[in-house]
Amino acid sequence: MQITPNNIRRYEVNQHSESCMISIRYKKRVYAIIGFPIIWIGVFVVTDFDLIWFLMGLPFLYLLVQNVFGKEIIELKKTEIRHIRKVFDFTEKSKTYFLKDVKNIRVSEGLYIDEDERSEIIIRNYQKGRIAFDYGVQTFRIGSGLTEVEGNEIVEIIKKYYDTKFGAFAS
Repeated sequence: MQITPNNIRRYEVNQHSESCMISIRYKKRVYAIIGFPIIWIGVFVVTDFDLIWFLMGLPFLYLLVQNVFGKEIIELKKTEIRHIRKVFDFTEKSKTYFLKDVKNIRVSEGLYIDEDERSEIIIRNYQKGRIAFDYGVQTFRIGSGLTEVEGNEIVEIIKKYYDTKFGAFAS
């Protein structure tokens, strides 16, 4: 059996005169997209706990919408890296990291839910992103759901952008 490689990237890069934006679509998990609404609506219709069941399902409904319509944006500017999480076009969460304090940007190693979705994974070992960097005395991770190849490509884009424009991350 011949296996054909998947050459479709889940990210796109847009360079502007003042910044570079890397937009990463969340990985679509089909079992969550199809299974959750069917079970939630089915139990909602069958049970007597309509309001309670409805309220319990709202956080999961939000996660479902985030999974289908959400994306991460890494915005590279002259003096900062900005990490934005969006659902539709609404900013959900935004963090800014000053470039002078960002060190050792790399592809993170560790356990990821994406590596084998069928296995049981201990939650405390789950990493939130494939791309890691040291910021002060903490390590931050971005790029949730990226493959190792995509993570390496984005790290190279970030390094090349700052090396070319500003001389940062020079090897």
